[in-house]
Amino acid sequence: MSKSPGAGTARQRTARQRAEELVRLMTFKEKTAQLRCEFVQDIIDGHGNYTGKDRIGPEGIGGLAFERVRMNYSVQQEVQMINEVTDEIRKNSRMGIPPLIHAETLHGLCLKGAVSFPQSIGMAATWDVEMMEEASAVIARECRARGIRQALSPCVDIARDLRWGRVEETYGEDPCLVSRMAVAYCRSFEKEGVITTPKAFVANSGEGGRDSAPVYYSERLLKSVFFKPYRECIAKAGSRSVMVSYNTLDSVPCGLNQWLIKDMLRGYMGFDGFVVTDYGMMEKARNLLKISDDLTVIAAKAVKAGVNRELPDQGGYTKLEEALGRGLITEEEIDALVLDILKAKFEIGLFDGDLFCDPDCAAAIADCEKHRETAYRAAQKSLVLLRNDGVLPLKSQKIALTGTLAVHPRLGGYSTWDIEVPSLADLLTEADYIDTGVCSNDAFYIVENPYVFSLDDQGRCPGWKGIYKDNKEFSFGPKLIRYDDKILFDWSSQPVDQHPDFEVGKGFSVEWRGFLSPAESGNYTFCIEANGGVRLEIDAQMLIDRFQDTVTDRQTACCYLEKGKTYPVVIGFSTSGSNPKISFSWDYVAGKAPSEPDYARMFSGYDTCIYAVGVTEGEGSDRANLDLPQTAQRLITDLADAGKKVVVIIYAGSAVTMSGWIDRVSAVLYAWYPGQEGSRALADVLRGNYNPAGRLPISFPEQIAQVPIHYDSEPRGRNSGYHDLSDQPLFEFGYGLSYTAFSYGELTLSSRNISAGETCTARITVTNTGACDGEEVVQLYIHDLYSSVTVPERKLQDFQRIFLKRGEAKELVFVITPEMLSLLDEQLHEVVEAGDFEILIGSSSRDIRQRAVLTVSESDKPMG
Repeated sequence: MSKSPGAGTARQRTARQRAEELVRLMTFKEKTAQLRCEFVQDIIDGHGNYTGKDRIGPEGIGGLAFERVRMNYSVQQEVQMINEVTDEIRKNSRMGIPPLIHAETLHGLCLKGAVSFPQSIGMAATWDVEMMEEASAVIARECRARGIRQALSPCVDIARDLRWGRVEETYGEDPCLVSRMAVAYCRSFEKEGVITTPKAFVANSGEGGRDSAPVYYSERLLKSVFFKPYRECIAKAGSRSVMVSYNTLDSVPCGLNQWLIKDMLRGYMGFDGFVVTDYGMMEKARNLLKISDDLTVIAAKAVKAGVNRELPDQGGYTKLEEALGRGLITEEEIDALVLDILKAKFEIGLFDGDLFCDPDCAAAIADCEKHRETAYRAAQKSLVLLRNDGVLPLKSQKIALTGTLAVHPRLGGYSTWDIEVPSLADLLTEADYIDTGVCSNDAFYIVENPYVFSLDDQGRCPGWKGIYKDNKEFSFGPKLIRYDDKILFDWSSQPVDQHPDFEVGKGFSVEWRGFLSPAESGNYTFCIEANGGVRLEIDAQMLIDRFQDTVTDRQTACCYLEKGKTYPVVIGFSTSGSNPKISFSWDYVAGKAPSEPDYARMFSGYDTCIYAVGVTEGEGSDRANLDLPQTAQRLITDLADAGKKVVVIIYAGSAVTMSGWIDRVSAVLYAWYPGQEGSRALADVLRGNYNPAGRLPISFPEQIAQVPIHYDSEPRGRNSGYHDLSDQPLFEFGYGLSYTAFSYGELTLSSRNISAGETCTARITVTNTGACDGEEVVQLYIHDLYSSVTVPERKLQDFQRIFLKRGEAKELVFVITPEMLSLLDEQLHEVVEAGDFEILIGSSSRDIRQRAVLTVSESDKPMG
C-alpha cells in the first residue's frame, strides 16, 4: 500500500492542492471508485460478519451507505465493524484513501440506539434557531462517534403542497423560516467535521402533491423561493454536499440537468462541494423517466451534469469505463468530479487523523441522559396549541385517555430504533386509558383460511396469490408466482424461495391478491407489521399507504365489512433486502363478532376525554385528502354528542383538515412527531407545567380543495375567491396559542427614509399581560407596496422567540437589511427598488399587531 502524498507537509498546502496531487497519481479505476458507494449491509451481514470483502477491490471505494441498517448486534459491535471496514479499505487499496461513511440524520441518527428529536417539521414549529443548533450538535456528535462523516440531511425543500407525504421531513412553507432552521442545523454538523447534504435538489414535490412528480417552475420562482435554503446553507453554514432529486425540472431529470447543477448550483450559488444522487436515481431515470434504456448513457449524462457520486452503487457509475471507451465522457471530466470529493475528505481530516472510533464511547453517548434532555426541551418547544376553550391546562379529576398513539407513539420517518419511548398513557397517570377497540395494536390474528381465497387457472383456491418481482419498484414482469396460505414471513436469513433471482439481502417486492369473506358484519381493524414498505387496499379503497423501506413498524386501518359479501384485497410489500419481514392480521377471531362501538357507554363517568390520533403519510405515501380517518372523526363527534370535553392530540407531519369537528371540541394540540421525549412534553402542556409556544410552519386549509395553500401567494389579477368556500386558511402560517397573553407596543424605525443600500433598525416592546410566564414568537414581515414585478403581499423576513415572565416587558430589535427589501426584477437581477415598504410585526402572518412605513430612495451602489 502506498500512502497519500505529503502527509508531513499538509499544513503548507490547501485541501484542493493536496487533492490535485492525489488525483494525478490515480488510475482511472481508482478515480471512478471514488465516485461510487456500497451499502454497509453488503459488506457486513446481519450477524456482524465481514462477508463482503470481495466488493472492495484494490482500487478501494469512495463511500459507504450506513443508514436504516438493522443488524443483530450492539452499538459497540457496530462501531467495531465500521472500524474494521475502514481499516480494510485503507490497508488493502493501493492509494489508501479512506471511505466517506454516510447516514440519514433528519431528526436524529437513523441507526440503532440514537436519540430521537422531533421530526423536522416539529423542529420548524419551535421557531427557535438556538434550539435547532443545540439539537443538531447532539446528532452530529452521535454521528462522529460512530465514524459517520456525512449526513444525508437536512431536507430543505419548500413544502407548498400539503398532500405530499414528505412534508414532515421539511421545515415548512416559507423560505425564510426554512433557511434559518436549515443553516442552524448545518452549522453544527460542519463544525463537528460531519458533511451536511441539503436535499432534494430541487422541488421534489410536484403536480398533485405527489412525491418526485414533474415540476415546471420558472427561473424566477426557483431563485426567489426554492433555491434560497440551498444558497443559505452553502454561504452561511458551509455545506459541502448537495443531493439531487428524482423528479424532472422542465422535463429534464434533476440529476442529469446541467443547467440546474452547473449553472445554478455551482454558478449562481457558488457551490464548490460535491453532488450526490438520491438512492437509485439512475435506475429511475431509465425505468421510470425513460431517458434511455442504456445505463451507460445515463451515467454519462450524470457526469456531464456534474454529479460526483452515485448513492449507493446501483450500477450507473460502474459503467464509467465503458462510457470513456465509447467517447461519452472524458477523463478530465472524471478528474474534476473526483477532485471535489477528495478535497472534502481532506477538509474534514480523513487523511490526517486516526479514524478509529471508540466503541464504548459511542455507546455511552448514544441516547444518553444529556441528549435525551435536549430532545425533551425541543419537544416542549415544538408543540402547537391550535384551539383551547379553557379546558387546558387540565382541571377535571375525571379524565379519560384513548387512541392507539397514546400507547404507541410515533417517531416519524427516518427514525432510530431500540430506544426507550415512554407513552402518554404511561406518563399521564391522572387519566384512565380506555381501549375503544378501534385501530388498536393489541390482539391481532393472522388472516388465513377459511376467510381468504384467491383465483388460479382452475378457479378458486385457498390463500393469497403472491406475485414476486426481483426489484423493489414493482417493475417488469414477475419472477415468481405462488399461492401463500397466510402472510407471515421473516426472510432475514433465508431467501424468498429456492429461486436464482431471490438472494438473501437483495431488494424485491411482492403483491398479494385475494378475496376476503367476513364471517360477521362489523368494523374490522387490519394490521400490517413489516420491515419494508407496505400498502393495503380493500374493495378498491386504499387503507394503508406507507410505501417506504423502513425498520419494523405497525400500520393499522379500520373499515366496515358485511357478512355475505366478498371483498377484493391487494397487499403490497417492498424491501431493499435488509431483514425483510411482514405479517398481515386483523382483530377478528372465530366466535367474536365485531360490533358498533358505544362510545357514550365506554366513556360514561368521565368529564374530559383526550384522544391521541394520527394519519398515514411519509415517503412514498402522499395523501389524496387531509382528513382524519372516518373512525377517528366519528369517535370525536360521538364524544362531543355525549357532552364530553374533547381534547384532540394530533400526531402528523403535515396539515389535517378539521372542518367536520373543530367547532365541537374543546382543545386541539398538534404534536407533529415529537421524538422519544414527546410524551413527557405533552404531559407537561396538558398539566400546565409548560406553556406551549410552538407556531405553525405551514398553513392549515379548511378543505382539501384549497390546496396548495401558503400565506405568501402573489396577488391575483381578479379579487375574488371561491364562490362556495373561503379562500382563507383554517389556521394561518405562524399561528399558535398560549396560556398567557402578550401586548405589542409602538413600532419605531431608526429612520423612516433610507437609501437602497442602507440598513435600519425596527424596535418594539412586547409585554406579557397574562396570568402566567410564557414565550411569544414575534414575527417581522415586509410588504413592498408597489414594485416593477408582482410580489407577495407579505413575506416573513425575521423572527424572535422570547421568554417573558408574567408582567415582564422586553424591547426587541430587528435589523432591516437590503436583502430583506430586494426582489428579482424583470431581468432576474436582485435589486432594491425605490419606494415605500410596509414593516409588519405580529404574532402570526394574519395577526399583525403593529406596522410602519419605510421609504427607500434610489442608490448608485449595486447589491453585494
